[in-house]
Amino acid sequence: MELNITLVLQILQFFCAYYFLYRFVFAPASKILEENEQSKDLLYRDLEKEQSVKDALLKKFHEKNIMFKDLLLQAIPEKATQSIYYASKFSCASYSVESVEFVEKDKQKTEDFLIEHLSQVVKK
Repeated sequence: MELNITLVLQILQFFCAYYFLYRFVFAPASKILEENEQSKDLLYRDLEKEQSVKDALLKKFHEKNIMFKDLLLQAIPEKATQSIYYASKFSCASYSVESVEFVEKDKQKTEDFLIEHLSQVVKK
C-alpha cells in the first residue's frame, strides 16, 4: 500500500483550515447570532409587558372617563341641560342652552369632584 505524502499533507491542511475556521469564524458568529436571538426574545417580552401595562392603563382611563362623565352630568344642575328646540319648514333644528346661574354649592361640588377624580398617569 502506497501512501502519497502530498495527499496526507492536503488532508492535514484541510483539517487545520477547518479547525481554525470553525474556532475563529463560525463559533463566534454563531455565538453572536444566539446573543441576538436572546436579546430579541428579551425585547419581545419587554414589549409584551409594556403593552399589557398600556392596555391596563387605557382600560382604567376609559372606566374613569365614563365615571367622570356620569358624575359630571350629576353635578350639573337640571336647568343647565334644558335646551330649546326650533323647527322650521325645512326640518332644520337648532338648539340653544338656556343661561343658568350656578349656586355656590354646585360650584363647590363640581370643584371637589374634579380634584378627587382627575389624576394624571406618569410613566416612571
